Amino acid sequence: MTQVFEVMQELKIVAVLRRIPASSGSSAVRALAAGGGRLVGVTLENPEAVTLLQSLTDLTDSGVLVGAGTVRPRDPLREADPAGAVFAVSPHWDPDLWSESVRLNIPYVPGAMTPSEIAAAFRAGAVMVKVFPAGPLGSGYIRELRGPLSAPRIMVTGGIHAGNIRDYLQAGADVAGVGGALLPAEAIRTGQFSEITAKARELVSLVTGEREG
Repeated sequence: MTQVFEVMQELKIVAVLRRIPASSGSSAVRALAAGGGRLVGVTLENPEAVTLLQSLTDLTDSGVLVGAGTVRPRDPLREADPAGAVFAVSPHWDPDLWSESVRLNIPYVPGAMTPSEIAAAFRAGAVMVKVFPAGPLGSGYIRELRGPLSAPRIMVTGGIHAGNIRDYLQAGADVAGVGGALLPAEAIRTGQFSEITAKARELVSLVTGEREG
């Protein structure tokens, strides 16, 4: 289980596939992989999420890891696990959902925004929490959190893009979830997948530079 978190911390970027049609999913993820994007989260509010997850399982040979995002009730997590999700992320802290992830033995990143929520998730055993929405809070919020809270690891999502991803990483975030800034809806609709590859390359270059710096 911990291996997934190590990969997340190494690669730094989770591409968030929100409401992307299953018919376009494989092409979008292949475009991400061509640009160095290897972590993908399929959000479960998408009615085609399970189909999309299943369609991406053949990409694991290329080093792509696919997980489930926006996990809320327990039933979708039960569906996502056999569909091929190797990790799960939710926007909030829910003890019942945490228990379900333990039962399924799926690496799980619960959402937590306040210090109390983060501490509660860490006490329960969370290796990483998702601070959401990070955009309105700003990177300064992460920096202040890191003063008293050296653990758990932090994923930031919501409003992350090429112009601020380094700020969040420098402030103490370990991983960033990036949605529309990496996977523009218009590019997917029109089949301009090379645009996704270019954006993935840009972000990977930015986080690689941060790691080397």
